[in-house]
Amino acid sequence: MSYEELKELLEYDSDTGIIRWKLNRSRAKAGSIAGCIDKYGYICIGINGKAYKAHRLAWILHYGVWPEHQIDHINMDKSDNRLVNLRDVTCAINKQNIKFAKKGSKSGMLGSHWDKSHNKYKARIKLNGKTKNLGYFDTAEEAHKASVDAKRIYHIACTI
Repeated sequence: MSYEELKELLEYDSDTGIIRWKLNRSRAKAGSIAGCIDKYGYICIGINGKAYKAHRLAWILHYGVWPEHQIDHINMDKSDNRLVNLRDVTCAINKQNIKFAKKGSKSGMLGSHWDKSHNKYKARIKLNGKTKNLGYFDTAEEAHKASVDAKRIYHIACTI
């Protein structure tokens, strides 16, 4: 979909991150907020049978071009599409902005993993696609702190 086509259909407020319909479209009325939140927490907007992520639409509606890479939500809130919260980054940079442990993490803390063989928590981060071990710690909190400290040094996109 082109910038010109989108500009006819949608209006983006860069201060609030809200996208509204300019025209009546089936059940949506002109002026109403476009989209709904998907199961991953992103706002999606359906146009002509195709679903678009609102953060990508926000980018093109503001800058006039599709983003080159991925759009990173700086504050990790997937529904916050204010322009100050969005940046066009590579996949590697986007992954550096992770602030929370994955669901199902035993320690529940970013960068902190239980190591059975050492009977301690191991701290680690990813650098250039490789895992960097940061040491072993008695508590998950200590391993997490080591991981966050290392992220602040080595991950240029880290916002922690």
